Amino acid sequence: MLRLTSGSAMDDDARAAEMALKVLTVIRRPGDPFGEPIAALRRIKAAATPIGQTRDEGDRLEDAELPLVVEAGRAWSHVPILAGWRAAASYAFRSRRSSPVAERLIFMAVEGAARHLQGLSPDRRVGRDELDERAGGLLMPAVAGWIVPPSVSLTRTGFRVWSPMTGLATFLQAATRSLSHDLGHMGTLRHELARLTAMTSSAHGRSRLGDLIA
Repeated sequence: MLRLTSGSAMDDDARAAEMALKVLTVIRRPGDPFGEPIAALRRIKAAATPIGQTRDEGDRLEDAELPLVVEAGRAWSHVPILAGWRAAASYAFRSRRSSPVAERLIFMAVEGAARHLQGLSPDRRVGRDELDERAGGLLMPAVAGWIVPPSVSLTRTGFRVWSPMTGLATFLQAATRSLSHDLGHMGTLRHELARLTAMTSSAHGRSRLGDLIA
């Protein structure tokens, strides 16, 4: 986001930016993994597939397996962070670690869905809006209910590929560090938001800068 708004993106970032937008679309609207597991996980898998990569069909999960991935998490829905962990681990095992990005997105989707089941977050799920989808991940309204993004938690201290196989204690320690860092970073984020909001005063015509900032 900062690179896009500061104009510092390089030409070779185009493919990475397109990939990031696909992932952001799912992060902002993760779907309903408990109610519609096949649709939710297929959408996650599509977003996690790198641009231009040919998928190995040998690692493709059948539709019959996808509800089993979600059920592994539902069994632990009384502890949402464990629900996300178990679902991600099940997917990792069944897909033979073919997509760490999909594992992270599954964690976030299932953890959020489990917290809603426990009454720990409001139900902000909405129907798929094709106009918002076409606008791209940056302009879509955020309806996600997750609170712990594992991809950030385990890359902030040296970019290690996140894996649900590395042990729950390791993940919890990294998540704790991440949340502590985020709390300490709140002042900087508020300053950045104020700076971006001030930029809208110079926007003219059909600019959607305000939508982007919101």
